[in-house]
Amino acid sequence: MWRCKSCGEVVEDQFEMCFACGAGREESAEAVEEWQEEDEPEKEEPTGKRKIKDECIFGEYYWMLQNAAGHSQRIYDCVRAELTNAKMESHCHWDLREVRSQGWLTRRRRDLLVIEHDWFHDYHMYIGVRDYGTFLDCCQFLTVEPGFFKQLLSSKISGDATYLSSPKNILAQQDLRAWWEAVTIILDGQIGALADELHLTREYAVRQGRGFLG
Repeated sequence: MWRCKSCGEVVEDQFEMCFACGAGREESAEAVEEWQEEDEPEKEEPTGKRKIKDECIFGEYYWMLQNAAGHSQRIYDCVRAELTNAKMESHCHWDLREVRSQGWLTRRRRDLLVIEHDWFHDYHMYIGVRDYGTFLDCCQFLTVEPGFFKQLLSSKISGDATYLSSPKNILAQQDLRAWWEAVTIILDGQIGALADELHLTREYAVRQGRGFLG
């Protein structure tokens, strides 16, 4: 396919002349290249690194959109804009980081949006949006990741390495749950908006974790 420089019409490769205005293909070759470069989104560079451990995952959501590849940066940008509009930035902050999984031979590295909250230092939220063939693959994780000494003390007190990290009353649990659900609503809303725009059906799976989020 090539795009006519004169009228903007898209023409199939077997034709050397635009059927709409009569312009030749050679005259339009440069315009096609410029159009493709302008439409291609710039890749965002991560600002830091983190390691995610499977046993630390506290809650999970997954979404898949077929024929929606190429829209990951849009989802990231819209989620950040909605987080700001929701006035969560006073205690909630976020940035794109390179996240590594566990394992030596099976380790993976991906750029994920990491969201953190000043009230819950041991909790971290991860949002990942990537192309998987023609699919748009989206995920959201909530982890609890206390430091080594906090884990050690928690284990001695209760046998649970995350005991001291857990909210200790119903109102603190409400705050943590509200943060998790608010981000989930924002992400799900942006995925839904993209699906509606592209006339696609969302496929999603929920596997919530332990504790009060279970």
